[in-house]
Amino acid sequence: MTDRHDNAVARPHTPGMNMRKVDMTDEHIKGAVSKAKGTIEEGLGKLTRNRKQQAHGKATQVQGAAQSGLGDVQDKLRAPEGR
Repeated sequence: MTDRHDNAVARPHTPGMNMRKVDMTDEHIKGAVSKAKGTIEEGLGKLTRNRKQQAHGKATQVQGAAQSGLGDVQDKLRAPEGR
């Protein structure tokens, strides 16, 4: 008697990974980096009770969000019609 799993092929699973196509422009990448840097800087400002650093971190996050938005606009302009 054969086990029904004898012919199964093991496939690695990476959590959080899906198979959809992700288009990232330079602006998307710059935006993500700016948001991450801003989050870190804001956290350090909170930790050290430095309000100026907290505010700068929040401003950097806003800048990152704007850059990501610019990347979205660029994607829309580059997209072929009907997409």
